[in-house]
Amino acid sequence: MLRRYVIVNGVTTLLMYAAVWAYAPHLSSLTQSLREDFDIYAMDNPMLGPIVHRIISVSGG
Repeated sequence: MLRRYVIVNGVTTLLMYAAVWAYAPHLSSLTQSLREDFDIYAMDNPMLGPIVHRIISVSGG
């Protein structure tokens, strides 16, 4: 009885993990998407844009 429970529970858990792994985006594409979203946000933001894209100009007075 216990062996059957362990087998059924293990197979069910394995199938659920496989389904999540199949439908979840890969980690590299997820991080790339987040980076692109942040870059778009930073370009539109007047405070973050120069800092993120390293276009700060220092002028001597």
